[in-house]
Amino acid sequence: MSNIGTIILAAGGSIRLGQPKQLLPYRNKTLLTSFINESVAVAAGPVLVVLGGYADEIINHLPSGIKYVINTNWHEGLGTSIRTGISSIMTETSKLDAVIVAVADQPFADRNVLGKLILRHRDTKKGIVASTYAKTIGTPALFDKRYFQQLLDLNGDEGAKKIFNLFQSDLETITFELGAIDIDTAEDYNNLKLLNAND
Repeated sequence: MSNIGTIILAAGGSIRLGQPKQLLPYRNKTLLTSFINESVAVAAGPVLVVLGGYADEIINHLPSGIKYVINTNWHEGLGTSIRTGISSIMTETSKLDAVIVAVADQPFADRNVLGKLILRHRDTKKGIVASTYAKTIGTPALFDKRYFQQLLDLNGDEGAKKIFNLFQSDLETITFELGAIDIDTAEDYNNLKLLNAND
């Protein structure tokens, strides 16, 4: 079985929300803990959380045993968090075959979505498997180890899309219809609560 790690990007400062969205209540847990649990359930390899803004506060709410790393340059953009996460997880586990890069504020990213990424990677042998939603390609996304250096080379606010565009011939996708739902504002969070109330 492949050793596939998961890097959860949770370093943002939640500027538009005004409070750490990682700690918003969601399904009787926090938004971050809910996704951590989904990631652990896939059990394909190590799970690492990248923290930045509100790190001291969030650490106290992490599930026991979950590893984390703090990106001291989080304010410079997403690319610095991806780079921090890849560097740390490679140091932690030297025999990774691939990593899934995910963000903490997509509430409908769950074990089923992560499992589909892994299965599509195994079935197609493609080096990159990303999620499609709202006419875009994004996270969660799986990267074979041969792309680790490209992830380490990301700067500032560069994200995974740069790598998708550079290596389209080695890119496969899965459909993640609710992937466009993320939490950036109080309105986003209120809409999420309404969606759950109507389930």
